[in-house]
Order: sequence, then structure tokens, then C-alpha cells
Amino acid sequence: MNKKTLKNFLNTLLKSKLLKKTIVFFLVFVVIILAVRFRRYPFRLVCENQQRYLSIMSQINKPQIPQRQCNILDYGAIGDGKTKNTQAISQAIADCSQKGGGKVIFPAGKWFTGPIHFLDNIELTLLAGAEINFSDNRSDYLPLVLSRYQGMDYYNYSPLIYARDCQNIAITGKGKIVGNGEKWRVWSDKPQDPDAGAELVAMVKSGVPAEERIFGEPYGLRPSFVQFVNCKNILVQGISIEDGPMWTIHPIYSENVTIDNVKINTYGINTDGIDVDSSKNVLIKNSDISAGDDAISIKSGLGIDKLSPNRPSENVVIENCQMKKGHSGISIGSELTGGIKNIIMKNNIFSSTNDGFKIKSSADRGGTVENIWLDKTQMSVNAHAIFLDMFYDSHVHADSNLASVVKNILISNTNITKAQNAFMINSTDKEHVFNIIVTNFNAVSGRGIQVDNVGRFEIDRISVKSKR
Repeated sequence: MNKKTLKNFLNTLLKSKLLKKTIVFFLVFVVIILAVRFRRYPFRLVCENQQRYLSIMSQINKPQIPQRQCNILDYGAIGDGKTKNTQAISQAIADCSQKGGGKVIFPAGKWFTGPIHFLDNIELTLLAGAEINFSDNRSDYLPLVLSRYQGMDYYNYSPLIYARDCQNIAITGKGKIVGNGEKWRVWSDKPQDPDAGAELVAMVKSGVPAEERIFGEPYGLRPSFVQFVNCKNILVQGISIEDGPMWTIHPIYSENVTIDNVKINTYGINTDGIDVDSSKNVLIKNSDISAGDDAISIKSGLGIDKLSPNRPSENVVIENCQMKKGHSGISIGSELTGGIKNIIMKNNIFSSTNDGFKIKSSADRGGTVENIWLDKTQMSVNAHAIFLDMFYDSHVHADSNLASVVKNILISNTNITKAQNAFMINSTDKEHVFNIIVTNFNAVSGRGIQVDNVGRFEIDRISVKSKR
């Protein structure tokens, strides 16, 4: 067949009514099949959440730090694991900042020190083999600094690494920081005298301003490990963190936070891995967390502190992380009075936590949790895989009748290989928990889906196999 003949044949075929009808029939058939297959799949919600994800990612700015290097050896630091290097490290940071900023280099060695305080435009770079070990002498952590304890602002011992009102700051490298947390946790192992937590609650409820809530000695309130207060453009990348006194990485009132490829291994009471606290535009990715409490927690205030800024935690992405140990893999609350919104969790693995994903509040906390997407999650947990608990009791009550509102939750593409309970919601009222959509949810668990007092709860493509 020559080219002219072939061309004439194709033209005739394209003009054929039969061919046109066949194509139209095929397209209609495909549309019908897809409509039946995905008749209830929440395409619109998935698209909205994907758009929200892209919007959040576009807003997160990493710090811009000059390439200048200031090696702590040049300031008299000695890496023998015994000599206290607090002053040498402080001088290196101050000199580097004064010159316009740059990288403060920790070479291989064991660097013993008291607290490290950031200045603008500073990156702490831990080279391979560098290990920072922190003093357990509490007097080293004076003067007291502004901090937040379980949703209440106050003044306490400095966190081991601390920044306040800073911008463009980072901790990077292949080294390790060790908190010597066991020495701080003696306060948790015996009755406190005085009862510091109860005294702080009483101060807050009676309207004592934050600058007058002074703790430290003899109160038993442990500081966080790495804390950023009212900071912008933060990066923590590559390092390992071990054995902190309390919450491990704790951004408060901060914006543009990236935590990438970090390994956390800590234990003991209240030793959460990462606590996002009234902060905005936060990315947590590619990290490995084993914690004594929640691996990752998102919070926004307790609700009894009328003098603290009423700021939400919003625009948080958690992706490609593995939570190996903890009370929960990812939790929202219980301090959520300031509101928590736009939280996206994708491609995460919970391998042996107690609970998987948890939202928790009590009947008097107030605050709204909204626009939450949990997608492509693998879980093997000991208790609840998904748990929304509006009756959580933290023993601190807000003395109000403001119930929390939880709405617009999408849980998709979840695979649970082990759990006592696959999915549980304990709610106070259908007006307080609503618009919960679950699709493509597969679980092997002792019990399946247990839902109480929820407005609009939709499930699609659910497989729950009982295993006792």
C-alpha cells in the first residue's frame, strides 16, 4: 500500500460515523466505570487538601545565612568532654553574628557546655564526630528566660539550646547533641516540693502576668531541650538528638520552621519529640523519632492563660517520618485553645507507638481544630490507631463551658496492621465533632470503628478484620 492509498484510507476511517460512535461509546463507558468505582471517593476534598499542601510548602522560607565560618577552636574551645566550653561557644556566636552572621563550626570531639543561646543569622554546624554534651548544673542555666510550660507562659531555667526573637537560625550537620536528661528528671521521680505545676496554674488563673511567674530553684519544672520563642526562618537538619530533660524540639510563637532528616531518641516523662506550639508554616520531614511521650505534638495554649497571645498553630506539614516509639505517633492537643488548622500528614509510618494519630481535648478547653488531612499512613500500634478523644483529662481545667470543635477531617489511604482499636471517636456532642470523612481504610485490629456523637461521619472502601 502506497502513501496515497494509506492517506485516503485513514481519511475515510476518520470520517466514518461508526468510528465516531465507537469512540463516544468507549469514553462514556470509561466515565461510567470510574463513576461507579469512585462514586463516593472525596475527589473535591483531596484536591482542596492537595492545593492547601502546595500553598503551605510555598510559604515556608528556609534561613538565609552567610557562608562565613567561625570555628569554636579559634575561641578556645576544648573537645575533651570535660572542659566547660560555654564561654568559648558564646564568644564564637557573638563574633560571628557581629560580622553579619555565618556558621559556627563544631569539629569532631566531645564539647561539654552549659546553655547555648542563638543570635540572628547563626547556624550551628556539627561536623561528623562532633558531640555536644550539656551540663546538669542548674546554676549554669541562669538567668531565667521566657518559656512555655504545657500552654502557660512563664520564666524558668534556660532550655539547653535557646533562641528568642531571632531570625535566620539553624542547627545542621552530622553530629549529635546529648541532653543529660536523666539528671533533670529526678524532679519527676519524686514528689515535688513545692508543687510547681499547681503553683503555676494558680498564678495563671489568678491573672499574674507572665513576667511575674518566676520559677527555677527550688521548683521542679524542667526546661525544653531545643526551644525557639518568637523566631522566624529556622532550620534543624541532619543532626541526632538524645536524652533531653523534657520536650525535645519546641518552637513557640515561631514562623517558617523546617525540621529535616533529624533523629530523636529520648525517654522519660514528658519527653515529646517535637512540639509545634502556636507556630505557623512548619515542615517536619524525613525524620526518625523515638520519644518518651508523643513523638510529634501540635499545641496552641491551655485556655486558662487570658494574658498570653491567643495564637493558633497552623500550616503544618509532616511527611516521610517514622515514629518508632511514643505515647502517640502524632497528636493534636490537649492544649488547643488558640486553634489548630491546616495540618497535613503524608507518607508517615508509626511502627510501635501506643496510639497512632490522636486529637485530644477536654470539655472546657475551647478552640477549633479544622482542616486536617492524614494520608498514606502505615500503622502498627499497641492501642488506638485513630482516636479523637474529647474527654481527655489533663487534670487542669479551664473553668469554662467552652467545648472544643473538631471539623473537616479527611483520613485516606491508611493501612493498619496492628491495633486494639482501629478507629474511635469519643465526642460530647454532634455539634462539636463533625465532617469526618474516611476513605480507603484497611485495618487488622481487635475492634473496628466505634463512633459516638458525631455529625456527618462518612466512610467508604473500609476493610476492618478482627484479630484478637
